Amino acid sequence: LVIFNDCRDGKFVAVIINAFTGSTVKIIDRPVSAVSHDGRCAVSINFARLHQTRPGYGYAGAGQAARLNEDHPVDSGIFRVDLETGVSRLIVSLDQVFELNPPPGRPDSLPFWFNHTLINRDDSRVFFLGRRAKEGGGWCTASYTVGLDGDSLRCLLDYDWGGSHFDWLSDERLLVTCWYQGGNPLTHLLLSDTESQNDRDYRVLGRGMLTNDGHGRFSDDGNWMVTDTYPMHGSRSLMLMRMNDDALLRLGTFNDHTDIFDGPWRCDLH
Repeated sequence: LVIFNDCRDGKFVAVIINAFTGSTVKIIDRPVSAVSHDGRCAVSINFARLHQTRPGYGYAGAGQAARLNEDHPVDSGIFRVDLETGVSRLIVSLDQVFELNPPPGRPDSLPFWFNHTLINRDDSRVFFLGRRAKEGGGWCTASYTVGLDGDSLRCLLDYDWGGSHFDWLSDERLLVTCWYQGGNPLTHLLLSDTESQNDRDYRVLGRGMLTNDGHGRFSDDGNWMVTDTYPMHGSRSLMLMRMNDDALLRLGTFNDHTDIFDGPWRCDLH
């Protein structure tokens, strides 16, 4: 079975089809942003709001209400969706995360949103980013996890650390590209999903050679990580890292063509 998002009858939905027959198995009344490994549930965010706050990541059109006039609504956020029954429920709201860890700046200045979600390997928790645009451009980001039942909401990385791209190495360990301890440069940081920051067991990957944002992804056995770079001198690189000793192998370097494709219209290597 394959699941994808679509706009049907003026509403954003998720469609499950049989890949061999092409027949529609089910239509879920919310678009999904991540699916559990066992295929039984998914999580959903507001893609219309995301389209307005971070162009290139959400969906244009009237399939959802973006609700940009509300800074952090109490009834919008991350929904858990049962893919067998189609029933969904809110597990963490924009208001809940905003109140837990208010972003810097005036509280009524710009809308708060969730960006990116990924469920861990044992389908117990989901990682996500909380973001708000800055006055004058850019945005500020903090990194969070929450249980798929809505329990144990945690701020893993505060706004000075940020968070950009990520992957789960195990049930409790994950990679996040961020500003380690709030400083430069951007790092590929391996950390534990624990309640206390003192128990996080941080490990900076790459022996000082991964100093750019990248889209890290682990092999199923956890022995390897593939990552990439953003444009540097007109090109992007794809790299493989061995986890037991951080040895890096550059697999290739590719023309970037940012003179033609940039902003929301671009091609990152991931």
